[in-house]
Amino acid sequence: MGATGLSLHIGLNTVDPDRYDGWNGHLVACENDARDLSVLASDAGYSGTVLLTEEATVDGVTAALRAAAARLRDGDAFLLTYSGHGGQVPDETEGGDEPDALDETLVLYDRQFLDDELNRELARFAEGVRVLVLLDCCHSGTGIEVRDLLTPHALREQFGTEDREQIETVSRLMPVARQGAIYRRDRDFFQELQRELRADGRRADALLISAPGGRGQV
Repeated sequence: MGATGLSLHIGLNTVDPDRYDGWNGHLVACENDARDLSVLASDAGYSGTVLLTEEATVDGVTAALRAAAARLRDGDAFLLTYSGHGGQVPDETEGGDEPDALDETLVLYDRQFLDDELNRELARFAEGVRVLVLLDCCHSGTGIEVRDLLTPHALREQFGTEDREQIETVSRLMPVARQGAIYRRDRDFFQELQRELRADGRRADALLISAPGGRGQV
């Protein structure tokens, strides 16, 4: 019997403004990214699941990841792709696992999904499962370091423009001020989650390919 390949493709054109203090995170063609990558994965022999915008909640993504982890065994393969906004959440729990004291996030429909949450789910896959993760969002790698103060020089260096409205329209960066406001609102929740994830301690074995500029629109 040959190896099994499963894939999960996530694309969000908007987020729930009720969960993000009125911000809807509008993007162009992220749903198309997920559909197109699903087709490419299918052509390569993967059986795919696609989660688009309102389906791409923390519970929806977590359930899909756990379902794949339950099915795959040594020698099988899993592909995860994400197209949407990226963000950051301060890690103030004194764990020391983030040199910049920030957890990177996937901005899912109902809330931000911490990088450590993603790691916990990928760590559930059996030893020997080949895991490939493709992230097209800001903060998806270490190539972008967003300053606390985004000077005109920093804006042009990172996004090719100094126009903040244009940056929010074309980039896949959750606005820094919005990130800060939502973190302050949900600080207790995120700190408890970060402590829980640190206590879990499992590490995933996966290959990450990121698009740290996060400006591409198909």
